[in-house]
Amino acid sequence: MLFRSIDGLALVAEDSIAKAMRGLYQHHALVTEGAGAVATAALLQGLGLRGRNVGVIVCGRNVDAAQFQAVTGADAS
Repeated sequence: MLFRSIDGLALVAEDSIAKAMRGLYQHHALVTEGAGAVATAALLQGLGLRGRNVGVIVCGRNVDAAQFQAVTGADAS
């Protein structure tokens, strides 16, 4: 049933997730866990959506400060 409702899937690399987490923090002051940044990471990898209206849900802040800093290099404490 679900597959009739989606247009496609994207495989997201770990480094893209870290880049998305870092970008969300640097540009929007959002601290997010890796899972919460996956949709943003997929967009950063390029999905052929240029010129289209796209909405991304960013959720999840279940990451401690030390882990966030280790992944992103940003101090969110």
